[in-house]
Amino acid sequence: MPRSLSRPSAAGVLAAIALLIFASQSTSVQAQRLRRPAGSSRPANVSSSNAPCTSLSILPPALQLTGPRSVAHYIVLARYSDGTTADVTDRAVAAFSTTTTARLQSAGAVLPLQDGTGSLSARFGGKSTSAKVTVQDMAKQTPVSFNNEVIPILTRYGCNQG
Repeated sequence: MPRSLSRPSAAGVLAAIALLIFASQSTSVQAQRLRRPAGSSRPANVSSSNAPCTSLSILPPALQLTGPRSVAHYIVLARYSDGTTADVTDRAVAAFSTTTTARLQSAGAVLPLQDGTGSLSARFGGKSTSAKVTVQDMAKQTPVSFNNEVIPILTRYGCNQG
């Protein structure tokens, strides 16, 4: 004979709320580390010292854009003399070696213009680095992908939750 489920008691509900409050307070150190500056869409830098930048890199080191609607994302990573690293994509100065292959959409995003290869360079803190950019199949017409192009828009605006 199946057992019927009873409604939770007030004490059980209060215990669950207390557990949630405790869990949120125990992660306050991590929350402070990832707190975002006002008006920024990126977390604050982990490096709080004024150590000089020792090296700079673009990740991934090679960007591949296939088709006219492709987008490649990258980050510029700075390493400091005190051993810390930070994402400095929004503060680095980025530019292309050739302006005919691809263009910057925003800090961290590249859009294709025509087939070819080029290089994306970035400068920050007296250091510079570069990454190879390859664009191919710009003339190829590809159908719109519902899963990859429509659903993310619906998700972004909260329209696919029902």
